[in-house]
Amino acid sequence: MLVKRASIEPGVAAAAASVIADRVPELVAPEAAVVAAYWPLPGELDPRPALERLVARGHRLALPRMQAKTLPLAFHTWDRDQPLIRGGFAVMQPDPAAPAAIPDVVLVPLLAFDRRGYRLGY
Repeated sequence: MLVKRASIEPGVAAAAASVIADRVPELVAPEAAVVAAYWPLPGELDPRPALERLVARGHRLALPRMQAKTLPLAFHTWDRDQPLIRGGFAVMQPDPAAPAAIPDVVLVPLLAFDRRGYRLGY
């Protein structure tokens, strides 16, 4: 699936991100104040167009931070003007000083779904 995803042309990937951006606001309830997402790695669907739409609707954004291998991800608020820091696995993440957040909705990357509908990813 990694090879298949890597073969997607940039224009097709951008069009897919645009379609997702159109759909995400319909799927996120207005009362979901904090929406967490991911900063895309090369080849992953770019959630940033969808995040722009959510911000326009008044949602706050959060991104995950890797704390340690044995600890769960921590979410921190993120504003589009705040710089990100390169973390483990080259993932861009908020500064540890950014306020902690508890997301109401989490958008996650995926590589594919298996036959039972389970997410395949990192």
